[in-house]
Amino acid sequence: MIKIKDIIGLPSLQYHVDNNLSLHENVYRYSSESYIQLFAEARDAWRDGIIELEVEDANLIETTDIGLYGDYNGQRVPLDLPMLE
Repeated sequence: MIKIKDIIGLPSLQYHVDNNLSLHENVYRYSSESYIQLFAEARDAWRDGIIELEVEDANLIETTDIGLYGDYNGQRVPLDLPMLE
């Protein structure tokens, strides 16, 4: 469960807070834009001290780059999301 201090303008994260869901209980399809956006919102809010995360969720934020993007051969790609073929 994510504990909130004050969230404004973070709709993906707000849904999870309102429904007592953690990041690892993510309701979005793996690798979808919404999935990635949730982690981006959580990463920013956690870094800014707006939310507190469970140990498992904090570990995801601290040890992965989920929610961030990088450049690969000129294409913008999500980081730490293995793509299955």
